Amino acid sequence: MSDGWEHPVKYIKFLARVDMEKCNGDRLCETICPTGAIRVVKKKAVVDKDRCRACFKCRDVCRQDAVTIVDRESPITVATPEDVDEERIQEICGKANLFADQPVCACTLTQTREVAAATLKGAKTPEDISVMTGARTGCGIYCM
Repeated sequence: MSDGWEHPVKYIKFLARVDMEKCNGDRLCETICPTGAIRVVKKKAVVDKDRCRACFKCRDVCRQDAVTIVDRESPITVATPEDVDEERIQEICGKANLFADQPVCACTLTQTREVAAATLKGAKTPEDISVMTGARTGCGIYCM
């Protein structure tokens, strides 16, 4: 049964990679990553490829040019779950005083309904929502 809207799919074709010899562990990349994909361990940045959404923010902030963006072995998809109850989505959106089709991240075209669905699917933090929906992985100006 169709709920009347298309479920957006975003393809992530790239991945951040850290050159360990250049990395000084200053944590700038860790701080700016909207998905929490970068953690500094033993003074070196490590990328969690399952969480990385290739937003380029880590590369842009790195003063040592230690971060590059590379092709993934195979692209991953970020899609709104289709198995979430539409009434529950509408309820959450209503409680937030937002329309379900309203964009919350214009750069990635993420809608309020996607954030509500991610919450219903277990997202607990803004980073989890970014991983599940792609929100906040665009320009980083409006929705950060």
